[in-house]
Amino acid sequence: MRVFVLVNCLTILLFGNACSNSKVHSIDTSNMAKYTNSKFSIFYPYAWQVDSSQTLGNVLVLHSPLRDEQDDFRESISIEYIFLGVNTQTINVEEFVVNKLPNVSLKSVDTINKKQQYTKFVFETESSVEKLQIIQYAFLKNRYLYLLSFTQRKDDTMLEYIAISIMETFQLHI
Repeated sequence: MRVFVLVNCLTILLFGNACSNSKVHSIDTSNMAKYTNSKFSIFYPYAWQVDSSQTLGNVLVLHSPLRDEQDDFRESISIEYIFLGVNTQTINVEEFVVNKLPNVSLKSVDTINKKQQYTKFVFETESSVEKLQIIQYAFLKNRYLYLLSFTQRKDDTMLEYIAISIMETFQLHI
């Protein structure tokens, strides 16, 4: 319970009242940790666990803390990049990403132009254990496809705003 209260307090401090405003907002990263490598950087709350072991093809995975003793699922943000080896102007990002994720149902696709242009996907999938929602940002740059994926239980979206705010701090260096 203390971890959950701490995470909520941290969330309010980091992201303020922006939850009620769906417009573009500024994220205060002064109280956040930063992961950087030669290709990208991203900010995340100190309470989140960093896995840079590069398992399952991911360059980085950020895991949320468990909220209490009954919580048995850790939401996560994973980052991977794929060398396409072709001119990225000829790639259909939507087709590539949808074909990469079999057994999922595409719920929405949007192209977003902020500091960097990216395509936002929302997928749903179901296993014998969980119904999951995946929110994915796809960036194309210099023959690479960068994928940021937030995975959460479909019926538990408590951390969605935090995760999207974290994903919006993603910055390519190349």
